[in-house]
Amino acid sequence: MKAYRLYFAVILSILISPLLAADDARTPGEVKEICTAFLQMIQEGDYNKAFSYISSKPNSITDKEFSELKITTIQQSPTILSLYGKATGILPVHEEYVSDVALRLVYLVLRENLPIRWEFIYYKPGRNWKLVAISFDDLMEELF
Repeated sequence: MKAYRLYFAVILSILISPLLAADDARTPGEVKEICTAFLQMIQEGDYNKAFSYISSKPNSITDKEFSELKITTIQQSPTILSLYGKATGILPVHEEYVSDVALRLVYLVLRENLPIRWEFIYYKPGRNWKLVAISFDDLMEELF
């Protein structure tokens, strides 16, 4: 009977391990997919879903910091809409590596009048990339 339990446990762990690893960001490509999915939700105006999604991924940001950024984003969204216009797309504009331990991704959420720049900084302390900072602004001149 013990042999069957062990066999079942091994099979179960093999079947479940890809599902558990699905939330890991092991490659820069997976990190980019996370950022793009987050920004698509932001573009659609679904801020709660966006912040819930990105905070569920590996990160070193406190719940308080995520909450503050979400509140700021929601509070500023009417102003952003009136000044910058509707979101019309997402454009990855820059990626910068520090060896294999740090990654900075910069995106533009394109809008009718002016874009909003989003910056994500990741750190890789082991096998997985972890989000350590996220910010947005309208400093388009910083792209040059």
